[in-house]
Amino acid sequence: ADLTIIDNETSLGLATWGMPLATAIKDQTQSDYFFTRFPAELLSGCRKITVFGGEPDPAGKWTMFWGDMSPRPSAAALAVLISKLWNAKPVGEFSLGKGDSIKLFETPEKRAVMVVSSSERNGEEITLPAGSGELIVTDQQGNERTLKEAATHDLFLTASPYFVEGRDLDVLKAQLVVQPAAGNSS
Repeated sequence: ADLTIIDNETSLGLATWGMPLATAIKDQTQSDYFFTRFPAELLSGCRKITVFGGEPDPAGKWTMFWGDMSPRPSAAALAVLISKLWNAKPVGEFSLGKGDSIKLFETPEKRAVMVVSSSERNGEEITLPAGSGELIVTDQQGNERTLKEAATHDLFLTASPYFVEGRDLDVLKAQLVVQPAAGNSS
């Protein structure tokens, strides 16, 4: 049977009542939730995700808007996530380090889009095989930087996911191949 998987109401609450504005603006809890959960759901077969939290609430909670309806950082992060993954096809997830997660998507233009992060407490550096072309790194607020063309790129990953896009899609797809672990063959 062909079953469509839908996450029909999701979000993560963040109470900001009494929290200094400077602290609330820097908090990435909701943004990290979107960047971690939604790509994983898409890779697992989910086809529709409905986000809960579109109304203003001065106490924060589940919403992505301040009391005056101006967007919280999580609203911008969700917009970046949607813009990068819109119509992208889930390809798979791979790892190149200890606790890293590289979620690979393919755009209709056959371009690689990855959501990268690490569960290592102090983060970790990985070497990403690149193939040809430039690499664009985009943070959760949409700030982009371009890395010059190189065969590999060293990237520092933390628990706060970000986007890496471009490069040779086939080189990245090759990372999805199961490789035997080193060790005793007996």
